[in-house]
Amino acid sequence: THGWHRPHHHHRLILSVVDDLGYHNVGYAGNIEASTPHIDYLAMTGARLERLYAYRSCSPTRSSLLSGRLPIHVNQYNLPEDNMELGGGIHAGFTLISDKLKQAGYKTHMVGKWHCGMSAPELLPASRGFDTALTYLAGQEDHWTQSVPAPTECYPNSTTRMVDLYDTHAPAYDLNGTDYGDGIFAKRAHEIIADHARDDPSAPLFLYYAFQINHNPLEAPYEYWERFSGIENEKRRNYTAMTPYMDDKLHNMTSLLEDVGMWQDTLLIWFSDNGGPSGADCDSANNYPLRGGKYSDFEGGVRVRGFVNGGALPSAMRGTQVNSLMHVADFYATMAGLAGVDPSDEAAAQYGLPSVDSIDMWDVLSGATDIDMEPRSELALSLYTDGEGVLTGALIVGRYKLIFGKQNPAIYPGPVYPNGTASGPSLQDCGVEGCLYDLQFDPTEHTDLATSHPELRASLHRRAIELNMTVYQTPRGFMPDCDSAELQAVVEGGYWAPYAPLPYPLEA
Repeated sequence: THGWHRPHHHHRLILSVVDDLGYHNVGYAGNIEASTPHIDYLAMTGARLERLYAYRSCSPTRSSLLSGRLPIHVNQYNLPEDNMELGGGIHAGFTLISDKLKQAGYKTHMVGKWHCGMSAPELLPASRGFDTALTYLAGQEDHWTQSVPAPTECYPNSTTRMVDLYDTHAPAYDLNGTDYGDGIFAKRAHEIIADHARDDPSAPLFLYYAFQINHNPLEAPYEYWERFSGIENEKRRNYTAMTPYMDDKLHNMTSLLEDVGMWQDTLLIWFSDNGGPSGADCDSANNYPLRGGKYSDFEGGVRVRGFVNGGALPSAMRGTQVNSLMHVADFYATMAGLAGVDPSDEAAAQYGLPSVDSIDMWDVLSGATDIDMEPRSELALSLYTDGEGVLTGALIVGRYKLIFGKQNPAIYPGPVYPNGTASGPSLQDCGVEGCLYDLQFDPTEHTDLATSHPELRASLHRRAIELNMTVYQTPRGFMPDCDSAELQAVVEGGYWAPYAPLPYPLEA
């Protein structure tokens, strides 16, 4: 009785991920400088996900989202920007949500940022269930030229830049430099939707739309930058100007879906991949009132803005706030359930890989159960051993959160940030015992309860140690042969493409 029928209803699933969006960098957060009218409208007329979590940086979040595993069971390493590391991202033996939906008869497409492994052909989107994928393979690039520096590991003194723009099976030789990056991706998304409506409107559609905005470099189109002349801080001005460009492209997509008659059976899932960079990277975003930012397990680094909307969202859920604990990994089982396919991953099991962690949240999102229902009572945000052998990461159990190790950034931003003033400590060392916070009454993580609640801290600590025993990292860290003909051909060609075989065996 809630939403569409499972599993034989033809519908559209659109998964839209924004890059490095600060928790306070949208209008509906109360930010008077933010110009995001379409995001605000979709959030306020949809179901806002108030306790949605991601990893604290880009590649692990995307690996988790597409594989349905928590980052601790697929990838906790943010792949380097120079594309030189072999492997990493998502093990080729995992079944991705694109594979699942393709098995269910969906047309599957991707535009935007990949960042889930690219050294071997088996790691690219076309080998992971996507019919088409116009993408850049690394974590960032110039917004106008789609270029990155040549790999420093093999070419340390080179000033050469390489294009990172790939179109399904080969570099997109004719597209780089033709537009702002998200303009190129938006045009392709428009073509995908228009072609689908014209050629195969009865078929279900899956579109993974991964925006390049708001990742650095801070390069806003001039007509958007010009609108924010009242902001004196140059970092904040550029960052604030990039966001409405993304807002406009999202609006263009939803308007097209309405125009071609597809919006009424579309479910749009929108969120940021991690907290905004506050006190890190380009230090340009604002996660107020949350503490910390990208690269930190404090709320500002891992609790993200998100919502669901579309004609497929039951009317009773419009304008609601969903307070259930969720992780981006949970969208895997949710979408698989809507498509009528089993979310379990038998193929991965044959390779001895971790099973799916994702929990189907459709009953919560559709209103079939109470919006405060807690299908997920526990969430390991990250767990790993740092270079000094100290357990680092964070675990949420119910309303409590235990954070381990050195956390940076740990700032407390104000409602206007960055503004040239300091915002508190840049680093918090929670040590091996951990810092304990009550997220229900202290979501800004000001009061450490570890001393006053030693038994609770010890209980969460024991559980974190248990979970740490299950951690799995997709093999990574291998350096390529700089003299290999394949790598030299890629570099000489000036366009990034796979340049090596898989660095691990793919055998059951």
